[in-house]
Amino acid sequence: MRSLLPFAAIVFITGSCSDDKKEKENVDGGPCTYEDKFYPAKLVRLEASPDSSLYNGWFEIDNPLGSGDKDTISYMRMTNRDITKEQLQKDSIAVGNTYKYVVSTIKTGACNPDIRTIRLERY
Repeated sequence: MRSLLPFAAIVFITGSCSDDKKEKENVDGGPCTYEDKFYPAKLVRLEASPDSSLYNGWFEIDNPLGSGDKDTISYMRMTNRDITKEQLQKDSIAVGNTYKYVVSTIKTGACNPDIRTIRLERY
C-alpha cells in the first residue's frame, strides 16, 4: 500500500498539469489595451496609522468630466494599499504636491472598461 501512494501522487500531479485542453481564447477578456488620461491630484492630507508606519493620502481632484466641481479621494480606496513611511521619504511625498490621477478607458478587449487610480508620480 505504501508503494502505491507515491505512484498515485505522481499520476495525479502529471494529470493535473496536462496541456490537452489549450484554451484558444482568454476567459477573462484579455489582453486589453487602454487609453490613459492624466489629471492633477493635489495631496491635501496625510493620515498616519496608529504606529505611524503607514499613511493614507487624501487628494483633491477636478472632475474629469469638466464640470468644474472638485472631489476628494482616498489613496487607500483607489489602490487598496497604504503609503509606507519609507515611500514618503524616498519619493518626497508631501502635502501640497500634485500627483497623477489616471483615468484609463478601454480601447480593445473585454476587461474592466474604466479604471481610475492615483500614481504617486509628480504631475
